[in-house]
Amino acid sequence: MSVTTIDTTQSTYSALSSATSTATSGATLDELDFLTLLVAQLENQDPLNPQDSTEFASQLAEYSSLEQQTLTNEKLDSLLASSQSREQAAAFTLLGTDVSVYADGFYYDGQPIDLGVNLADEAASVSVEVFNSEGTSVATLAL
Repeated sequence: MSVTTIDTTQSTYSALSSATSTATSGATLDELDFLTLLVAQLENQDPLNPQDSTEFASQLAEYSSLEQQTLTNEKLDSLLASSQSREQAAAFTLLGTDVSVYADGFYYDGQPIDLGVNLADEAASVSVEVFNSEGTSVATLAL
C-alpha cells in the first residue's frame, strides 16, 4: 500500500494571501473574505485528517454573526441618513418665518435684537437688566 503526499501548501497560501491583501486594503474582513478562507480551508484539508466538526460549526456561527453585524450596520447607516434628511427638511420649513427662542442669554454683535417677555401675571412695570460677559451690569431698560 502506498501513501500519497498531498501538497496543498502553495494553493492554501495563495488563497490566504489573496484574502489577506483584500482584507488589509479594506482594514476589515468582510463576508467574501471569510467565504474565500473557508472554501480554501475545505478544499485543502487533509482527507485522512478532516477538520473537526465542532470547529467547522464554530466557523459557520462566526460567519452568521458577521452577516448579522453587516446587516445591522447597513440598517443603522440607512436610519441615520433618513434622520438627517428629515432634520434638514424640517429646517427648510423655517425659512422666511419668525422664530421665537427661549434663552437665558444671547450674544450681542451691535445689530438690533428683538426681545420679548412672557409674564406669568400682570405687572405695573417691567425692566430688563443687561450684563456683559464678566457679569457686570451695563444697562437697564424699562419696557
